[in-house]
Amino acid sequence: MKSSPFLKLIARPWVDPICLWGLSRIFPASRAWAAANISEGDLDRFAAELDFDRVPARLAGRIQRTADSRCGLENPCLWLYSARLTRS
Repeated sequence: MKSSPFLKLIARPWVDPICLWGLSRIFPASRAWAAANISEGDLDRFAAELDFDRVPARLAGRIQRTADSRCGLENPCLWLYSARLTRS
């Protein structure tokens, strides 16, 4: 296993900065997604969850779409019904 090409590739000094850069892009996005779910479409609550003064206008529609898509998960019968409709 020590002679694996994959291990030789990731055992380079340039791998760590690249991985940290990638993770710095992923984690804020997941935090914002969680805040959108918690806020249930309330822009003021979303801003409070992320410690913002206000929500940028370009995000308002996205937050509402996230809240709207979540309602199907809270009611499994509705979700199953809508899934059957899309297959028909």
